[in-house]
Amino acid sequence: MKTKKYIILIVICAIALGGIIAFQVFKNNNNSIFKIGIILPLTGDIASIGEYSHNGAMLAYNQLPKKTQEKMKLYFEDDQFKPVNTTTAFNKLATVDKVNMAVCLGSTQCGSIAPIAEEKQIPLIAVASDNTIQKDKKYVFRLEIAPQEEGKRLLAYLQLKQYERIASGVEPHGGIQIGYAVLKESPYFSELEQAFESVKTGERDFRTPALKIFESKPDVVFLGLLPGNAGGFAKELRILGFTGDFAGFNFIEGEETLTQA
Repeated sequence: MKTKKYIILIVICAIALGGIIAFQVFKNNNNSIFKIGIILPLTGDIASIGEYSHNGAMLAYNQLPKKTQEKMKLYFEDDQFKPVNTTTAFNKLATVDKVNMAVCLGSTQCGSIAPIAEEKQIPLIAVASDNTIQKDKKYVFRLEIAPQEEGKRLLAYLQLKQYERIASGVEPHGGIQIGYAVLKESPYFSELEQAFESVKTGERDFRTPALKIFESKPDVVFLGLLPGNAGGFAKELRILGFTGDFAGFNFIEGEETLTQA
């Protein structure tokens, strides 16, 4: 699955970067243990993405030279993809575990701790699509596709398919909102969009918003949703009788979406 491979690759890059930094520390202090805190959604609606990321981190760690491994320790924290949990996890890593650097996943989640990392001067690698997270910061770095670029590519695809009626179900997630804004800026998309429904993160009853979208008779439905919602929302539309296509950003390729499909 493309998303699985992509996320594993991104986290491998993040941990590999940590290994490079650790090596520099080890050169000057042989007694140092370089600590990396990794905050992931290991449980909850998108636990599969957290699992992919955990696997990527361990793969990168296991590929490091043995001497580097002995001088390096990974600390995993579960935030369930909830910003308030991300903040709690980061504060624990910073004050209790005293990590040298941290890795986080998700635009809203990483955005909630970026100012804290900057204040505490703890290097933070954000696997996030919102390209404002690292703005004006010296200790925050971002590794991900910018949602603006995803929006442009998806818009080109929709135009290529020559859809005539579009409907959207969108979550209030930072990266998704930025990408959706790119779609809305296009006269092609905005003029053809027949219905828009806001979907709460963690929602389980999609009957009402799905019915409104179905009644707008779209050719394609833009699923601006996380894996925990995308599959359930699409399933509800199929039950109602929708036979058109679905489109979305990389989030909809999550294991949860495919299982429900």
